[in-house]
Amino acid sequence: MAFAGFASKSITASPANGTTLSVATHNGQAITPTCNSKTATTNNLTVSAAPAISPTSCNYDLNAPADITATITWNSAVSVTDAVYSIRPDVTVYTLDSDDYTVAGNGLTIENSFFSDLPLTTGAALDFVFTFNTGATATLTVNVVDGFVAVTDISRVPAAATAGTPLTLIGTVSPANATNQTVTWSVYNAGDTGASISGDILSTTAAGVAVVRATVTNGLTASSDYTQDFNITVNAAPVTTYTVTFSSNGGTCHKNSQRRREHRKRQFSL
Repeated sequence: MAFAGFASKSITASPANGTTLSVATHNGQAITPTCNSKTATTNNLTVSAAPAISPTSCNYDLNAPADITATITWNSAVSVTDAVYSIRPDVTVYTLDSDDYTVAGNGLTIENSFFSDLPLTTGAALDFVFTFNTGATATLTVNVVDGFVAVTDISRVPAAATAGTPLTLIGTVSPANATNQTVTWSVYNAGDTGASISGDILSTTAAGVAVVRATVTNGLTASSDYTQDFNITVNAAPVTTYTVTFSSNGGTCHKNSQRRREHRKRQFSL
């Protein structure tokens, strides 16, 4: 039934059902049509919201691979009937096998084993489109990233040691947020020092230069080590000398901290 001076406005419902409603308006206000002072009968339609997946975007870290999880808001839907995916920049659409993902309650999980079987590189993105029993769809985008931070330097390693005195080896790894930072030590070249290492303790027996190697396992890449060599100068242990004085009444012994043997002397008093 048409009414003079009134306009008709269309409102499209959610994609869940695609229903279109027509509402009469006058000066932008919705009205209830009447005929001969009687209100016309109208049908009230209830439009349900479409199902949704949250979050709509997340990351898959090549350095720390794990399952991708999301939450489904079902609204009027009750089940997932189909799932497909594409890997940008390729637009080819593939079917996601039922054993590659699980739906339990409100939880959606895409298995890590699915991602690990793909030749993924940093910067790729996977678009997963899930179809529900209502015919509505929801998309989850998974961005491929690499959170690995490589070691670039090890500094502040001791440069000198004393023969016969154990030295604790320490080192500062850069950058401070490197993924792996544990340093292990080994003797690369002992030279004439008799150097050996147990844990982080360097032991030497003679003067010279020892080359020690610092290694961070999987420090360069997620599958390769970072190594750096350091020269440590080993100084001879100081020699303690003594001055001895003898007399007819007995002898006395005085410690002298000077190193050179020619400084030793003996005095006799008869």
